[in-house]
Amino acid sequence: MARIEVREGELVVEQGPIESMFSLRGRIRVPLADVVRIYADATVAEEPKGIKAPGTHLPRLFVAGTFHADGVKTFWNIRRGERCVVVHVQGQKFDRLVIEVDDPAAVISAVDAGRQGP
Repeated sequence: MARIEVREGELVVEQGPIESMFSLRGRIRVPLADVVRIYADATVAEEPKGIKAPGTHLPRLFVAGTFHADGVKTFWNIRRGERCVVVHVQGQKFDRLVIEVDDPAAVISAVDAGRQGP
């Protein structure tokens, strides 16, 4: 499972070796200033993923990688999809990140606190 952390003014998505292999991406960094919105969504896993480029999609098991749908470029890293955080960003490679984490509320609090500053 991936981790989302706030470090030095950035949202950092750290993936494990298996996720990195299937998504063809290791770490994602987004300046907190470019985070438009972050929220938990337990149903996002059910939405169509779009065209995979590159990535892996094993329905109901694992989704990792870059997907394009309706003009939106989304990076997915989910397994069951029960504890997903959705991050909308601007001016970055991805328009949206959908990441399954251990504790969505803690991730959202950390990102919100980082965006507000010290």
